[in-house]
Amino acid sequence: MTDYLPSPGIPRSEFDRSIESLIARANDVRDAQGRLRALLRATRAVVEEIELGVVLKRIVQAAATLADAEYCALGVIAADGHSLEAFIHEGMDEEHVAAMGRLPQGRGLLGAVIADPEPIRLAHLADDPRSVGLPPGHPPMEGFLGVPIRVRGSVFGNLYLTNPRSGEFSDEDEQLVEALAATAAFAIDHARTLIEARTRERWMTSSAEIAAALLDSDRSRAYSVLADELISRSGSQRISIVVPGEHPGTVLVVAARGPGADSLDGQEFPIGQTVAGEVLDSGVSTMRPLTAAAEGEPRDPFAVTEDGVTGATAYIALTAGSTVWGAVVAARAPDQPAFSRTDLEVGVDLGERISVALELARAREDQQRMLLLEDRGRIARDLHDHVIQDLFGTGLELQGRDRERERSRPRDDRRCRAAPRRSHRPDQEDRVRPEPARGRSHDGDKE
Repeated sequence: MTDYLPSPGIPRSEFDRSIESLIARANDVRDAQGRLRALLRATRAVVEEIELGVVLKRIVQAAATLADAEYCALGVIAADGHSLEAFIHEGMDEEHVAAMGRLPQGRGLLGAVIADPEPIRLAHLADDPRSVGLPPGHPPMEGFLGVPIRVRGSVFGNLYLTNPRSGEFSDEDEQLVEALAATAAFAIDHARTLIEARTRERWMTSSAEIAAALLDSDRSRAYSVLADELISRSGSQRISIVVPGEHPGTVLVVAARGPGADSLDGQEFPIGQTVAGEVLDSGVSTMRPLTAAAEGEPRDPFAVTEDGVTGATAYIALTAGSTVWGAVVAARAPDQPAFSRTDLEVGVDLGERISVALELARAREDQQRMLLLEDRGRIARDLHDHVIQDLFGTGLELQGRDRERERSRPRDDRRCRAAPRRSHRPDQEDRVRPEPARGRSHDGDKE
């Protein structure tokens, strides 16, 4: 085998360094090619799924593999834009998760990426003044890389990576994760669009079925039917239907379903104690994200609060023309997904359909009541005429029988009845008896 020797004009040490540099560059190119292939595999794994939950989990797994990080998580930003409503993690076992208790809510460095959606790369996490430390039970972490995920110009969430196995995240790691985040944004947007389409389709069908159920029910059961339908279809833990209370400045719960519904049904609450009061006053539907209630802070009685954390709640106005006559409050538990803008939009549409269905049900009930009253009036008139005719016929029949009885009695009976009438006035008979004529006696004397 021929040995390749350096040319006489080049020192051997310099030649060795050149060879080592070329080898290092070749290794870098090979590593880069390997990481690019890994990026392509991660991209394919992310975009081939359409279910949002699966997409988010695959993004986290792909980012951890791509940057060779021990831990990786994706925080989904809540509707308020300041906290996290979901936290999908990779690399942490169940024991650590159970020891930590509640997952991060977006404070410290996690919140810094939310407040300023730009990449953050640190060699030592604790050295940054924005860090607030780790909660009890949390595994130790050193290196940190945070990258935002933008969907249509808005920040959907952030990727958080810690503990790189290489010791420190590099600029190349940051670029690769940013590329993955851009690809993930398209996959997330596609999955969300599909979810919105399915949500609208499902609620269009549900709205028609709920409206039909309301039309088939009477007014006294309409609220109960509506609450039953919504608790089974909305994915909420509790449903409350409220109307203006009998006392000024209050709201009345006319129907409630779900855990704790018995303590709400039929109760009145001050308007200032619940967001439902604002909705009844303004007629504008709204929603509230997952929030951590401060100590001593008043809580909305219609929201679901567990361990000091209040779940997402949607407040849908029920209107008839320009009049707000009620509101539907859909409350979810803290561990349930938050309501989206699509949920609010379909909720507003559902509220309008509910109002129309209830108005039609009331109009139909009023029409049926009027028809019933008209039938009763007609029956009363018919009965009145019939009774009058029967009474008149009965009277005539009695008069005829009386005359017939009079004619059929014997004449002697009539005389016997008439005799006492003549005998009880003897003085009248004496007065009418004629006296003897005086002139005739004188004539007899003459003779």
